Amino acid sequence: MSLKKYLKFYTSGVETSFEYRGALLTWLVVELISVSSALFLWLAVFRSTAQVGLFGLGSMLLYFALIPFFGSFTNSFVSDFLPREIKDGVISKDLIKPYSLKWVILARQLAIKSTQLILRMPAYIGVLIFLSVALKVEVPVSKILFAVLFAPFCFFVHFFLDFFFALFAFFMDDAWSLSHLKFILILIFGGMTFPLSLVPYPLKYLFDFSPFKFLYYFPANLAINGITNVSSFAKDIFLGLFWILLFWIFGNILWKKGVRKFEAYGN
Repeated sequence: MSLKKYLKFYTSGVETSFEYRGALLTWLVVELISVSSALFLWLAVFRSTAQVGLFGLGSMLLYFALIPFFGSFTNSFVSDFLPREIKDGVISKDLIKPYSLKWVILARQLAIKSTQLILRMPAYIGVLIFLSVALKVEVPVSKILFAVLFAPFCFFVHFFLDFFFALFAFFMDDAWSLSHLKFILILIFGGMTFPLSLVPYPLKYLFDFSPFKFLYYFPANLAINGITNVSSFAKDIFLGLFWILLFWIFGNILWKKGVRKFEAYGN
């Protein structure tokens, strides 16, 4: 695999992403509105209680401010476009080219990621400053920076999961439902709508084993609490590596079978 070849796809992807910066900024505004709504909701909840699970008001506000912050590092959009390209036959031209489409997709996802970080980070940092100055929330900068070190790891969990989901488009008629299904699973198991530490036993075992927790909850919780238990942290790292390996293996199997099926039908 020539890294120089895929670096060109990355740089061209960055240039293309900046051409659509208006759309990215629009989504940024939508996310900021969503964050504001969550903050107002929890401010209202904590008027009648001082603690929700292990969360006080400050840590809860910080958690929901960190969700889109880390989402800029960890989100992946393969299942948003690849199923459509498979169904429309667009990938035909890529299958005959002297490169691996899988690595091209990864390079383009990293390009989108770079653009997102450049455009969004100032706004999210502004939100954290607002929490610290206006709402007197303690923002643990060192822990957040430490959690950022593991954000690429969380991205790769999401990327290989997302790629795996997208490949079912080779075998399904309603391929566009895949991205919706993934989004619903993330809402429930990823920590977007509530911190997973609030989940009661025995359901918590299911949530703890889920790959979706690495997309939002794992980095956000790490940024707030740091490493509270070395053994538990090590288990999470091995669990993430397990999911990456699993989705990589089964993704390759689906890809090979899907491409054979695709070529057999002459799409």
